[in-house]
Amino acid sequence: MARCLCSVSLNLARKNGVNLSAIRSQHISDFDLKSYSLIIAMDEGNKQELLSLGLSSVKKLGDFGFGGKDVADLYYEPHKEDEVWEMITVAIDKIFDSLAKE
Repeated sequence: MARCLCSVSLNLARKNGVNLSAIRSQHISDFDLKSYSLIIAMDEGNKQELLSLGLSSVKKLGDFGFGGKDVADLYYEPHKEDEVWEMITVAIDKIFDSLAKE
């Protein structure tokens, strides 16, 4: 079952010019497992869950420029919104750079 993103995440994205209103979270499916060569987890718990499903190409967002640091969950730590936004924007640039080199 899809769920809405937390209001802190939605507000952070909106503040930075990104509209996430149509995005819903969902459980990973067998289709996902076969369709992607790289899956990005936000924290170590997410990564371990994905690895337990037999995936081998799982990395954390923090692996791209932040020494493997976990991304704070804004539902529980809304005061870390600036840190989260920086991690996301820097890591996405690094992910795209690494994919372009492949």
